[in-house]
Amino acid sequence: MKSLKEQIRDHEIGCLYLFYGEERYLVRLNTERLKKALMSEEDEMMNLDDLTSPTDFEALRASIETFPFMTEKRLVIIRDSHMFGGKGVASLEKLPELMEEIPSTTTVLFIENEVDKRSKMYKAVTQFGQAEEFKRLDDNALATWIKREFKLRNLAIGRNEIQYFLSLTGSDMQRIEAEIHKLSSYMGERGVIEKKDIEAIVTPSVEASVFRMTDALGEGHTKEAYQIYLDLVKQGEVLQRILFMIIRQFRILYKASLMENADPVTLSKELGIPSFAVAKTRRQASRFGRKRLEMILERLLEMDSRIKIGEITDAEAMDLILMRDAALT
Repeated sequence: MKSLKEQIRDHEIGCLYLFYGEERYLVRLNTERLKKALMSEEDEMMNLDDLTSPTDFEALRASIETFPFMTEKRLVIIRDSHMFGGKGVASLEKLPELMEEIPSTTTVLFIENEVDKRSKMYKAVTQFGQAEEFKRLDDNALATWIKREFKLRNLAIGRNEIQYFLSLTGSDMQRIEAEIHKLSSYMGERGVIEKKDIEAIVTPSVEASVFRMTDALGEGHTKEAYQIYLDLVKQGEVLQRILFMIIRQFRILYKASLMENADPVTLSKELGIPSFAVAKTRRQASRFGRKRLEMILERLLEMDSRIKIGEITDAEAMDLILMRDAALT
């Protein structure tokens, strides 16, 4: 069987697909590619059904069996059917049987967040169609993709600049794509991207900003940490999420201090961080020290509990952390 990329390229689209996986950008991108391979934008009104969490089996059957209008195929997209894991939807219990009866004039695409490969629906899709899992790209694949995206825009970027770019954006491809567009527009006719260009235009992710904030706190630069916090607020980040990210970062640092002898690959996997961030995380953890990290984490979790029971507000908690430095003493 041809790969999905080859099927889309050759316009040899099958009748049944399942797209799932943690990299939602790739799910969305390939959904659009599949759609464009099947029909023009003008044909979508009559030949595309995009359904979310359907519960009416007969209506779903009718949509799948409807003959296309003025084109060779119609597309039925079914999002979050809840039939690929857990209890499923009782009214759709016959859906797996319907997968064998999809007419050649229809393509059915399921898009799911959670997939259990033991489910009847998954087995039906793999028997009569094709399941595609879109995992997060590893660091090398992500760097290659970024380099290619800039090249398509007649821009060159070196490996060190890519690593710096990723340190600001994080590994979410949707966010990276947006920053690529911004940076490309900023560059204009200039062909080589430098670090100063990235600094000038790329907006740091919450994760990157919190990393810088904890770095500043570790060095006793509370004013700098507070300015980073104000910048996040200006960007529209809510206090609750900022606090959550601070606690998450100190958990990562504490765990890194406990795994100081682990190799980078293991540490990346265990901490849930990209491999390009391992060295910086280790340096930051070392700067604090294990005992201090344990103390900080305990105080942050205590503060989180006080917020939840209404003793202090999110804003008061941030004031304690960043201005009076109570959590870090």
